[in-house]
Amino acid sequence: MIKRGDVSRILLFVFLLCILALSAQAQTVINNCSGIYNVPGAGKYVLSNNISNNGTCINIAVSNVHIDCRGFSLRGNTTGSGVNSGIGMTNVTIENCSIYNFSRGIQFATTSNSLLLNNLLMYNAWGVHLWAGSNNVTFRGNTANNNTVFGFVIAGLVPGDNLTFIDNEASHNLLDGFHINNSKGNLFRDNIANDNNNTQGSGFFINEVSHSRFINNTANRNSEGFELWVNCTNNNFTGNTAINNSWYGLDIVDGTSPFNIFTQETYSNPAGVAWDLHVDSENCSFYNILVSSFPTWWSCSDYNATFRLTGTQKAQQDPAGLKNISKYVNVSKNDGDYFVLNISYTNADIVGVQEATLTMYRYNGTAWVAVPNSTVHAAQNLVSARLTQYSAFGVFGQQQQQQPRSGGGGSAARNAYGAVLPVEDLDSKEKVTKTFRTHEAMKFRYKNEEHTATVLAVDMVNQEVTVQVASTPQKYVLTLNQTIKMDIDGNGYDDLSVCLDYMESGAATLTISRIAEAIPVQPLIPAKEKIEVEELMTEPAPEPAEEKMPAPEMYKEPVQQEPVPSKTNILLVVIIVVVFAAAFWVLFGSKRKRKK
Repeated sequence: MIKRGDVSRILLFVFLLCILALSAQAQTVINNCSGIYNVPGAGKYVLSNNISNNGTCINIAVSNVHIDCRGFSLRGNTTGSGVNSGIGMTNVTIENCSIYNFSRGIQFATTSNSLLLNNLLMYNAWGVHLWAGSNNVTFRGNTANNNTVFGFVIAGLVPGDNLTFIDNEASHNLLDGFHINNSKGNLFRDNIANDNNNTQGSGFFINEVSHSRFINNTANRNSEGFELWVNCTNNNFTGNTAINNSWYGLDIVDGTSPFNIFTQETYSNPAGVAWDLHVDSENCSFYNILVSSFPTWWSCSDYNATFRLTGTQKAQQDPAGLKNISKYVNVSKNDGDYFVLNISYTNADIVGVQEATLTMYRYNGTAWVAVPNSTVHAAQNLVSARLTQYSAFGVFGQQQQQQPRSGGGGSAARNAYGAVLPVEDLDSKEKVTKTFRTHEAMKFRYKNEEHTATVLAVDMVNQEVTVQVASTPQKYVLTLNQTIKMDIDGNGYDDLSVCLDYMESGAATLTISRIAEAIPVQPLIPAKEKIEVEELMTEPAPEPAEEKMPAPEMYKEPVQQEPVPSKTNILLVVIIVVVFAAAFWVLFGSKRKRKK
């Protein structure tokens, strides 16, 4: 039997151990940094009030430190750092801090495997400064605005690599929003750098950076949106936007920055005021780049010239007998021999225009002149030309001829549905785009058989068009831009696709394309995908016809190092083990002694 006194002693012992454990787990409170607060050891530190100092406020000289300001502020006198992490530190987290009026809001010197989360840095000289080889640092949700020099700075003779910037903002700074030097293997995604100095500040200043990814970032109303200075190679830029910058949206400054790839980018500065982009380095590739003046998608991966490109301020009158498709760009060459320009279009762009006649023209100052080697690639919806003279360029084509209607004479026969358009041969062409009136039919040959496509009804209220394809009749109801596929010969393969490109009262424009796709055993319903692009982008451009250069070997996305167990957690584990050992000994050890 355990005596009452033994039970009391056991409970007292456990109680004391629990008090010790709770004490070990307690967060250290920082309520003052006068003279500087030196973090004494690993663990979590929290602010209980706003603090200030003339010089550095909090200094970290140990690893495995977590500082949570809980929304309280650190204020300085334009010297020192709000938070300084010394050389060689790892696993440092700084979050929820508002830091004002220091030389450096947060400074990391060779601090790695760390996190900056949801901090506000304003009215400092530099918002955040990483230097001397700070690697594997993640920045998420931080704001560095209204600083007197830079927002975020990566600089130092020793590279800082594998950095991750996601959902940060650096705006209204005196110079650059993001100033990035001597670094590789980084990810910049969904960051904003707007309204930095519009005479000498860039949204993203990028120098000696390689094998990095820039995805869906925004740099508007700066001097330059994205400025690649020197030795920037093998970077991928995708879905970024640079609008209304006073100099360039993208500026590749000199010839030491090859092998960068730009895809689905939007560069658009005020037409007639600033160029959208300037490229002074060869062997870069541009795929589906949007300029917003007469919104135009263009691509180029084959050039031997340093060039500038922008939208066109004003479209000149169409050449006689031709119709424009509202696609224009202006190209200027500094030096070099040629520039292969690809201009994209959609089916809706060429309604009323004969696609096969599309040609790129150059404006020579007085008239539009056809570019000699202009080629239309109907399968890719592209018009391409090798440019050796430079000016404004546009795409024009011959208008579609109206077919004879009811009562008109013409050679086309009539059937039960109404007028029949001329026969098209899908065995010799990949697709046909035609405008149909209600009950108008088009005969076409495919696989050496004759078929008929007919528009049965155009419903403007519900925005639907009813289409029938026969020999074996198949009827479909299409909405605008919808594509349906069909098997017309019963061989288990979809042979044709029909897309509704355009509709108006009593008429619809269809594109009929030949395909050869196996029909799935169980029909699949594809998920509806919507590509949203900032401001001026109306729809994604088709794939370019030019061969894409191989994507560069990319570094893997940086992985945050798992936190090192703190001394507090180790102590708590030891206490728990001691409690169980003591309880076991009290309960069973004394009983064995009594038996003896």
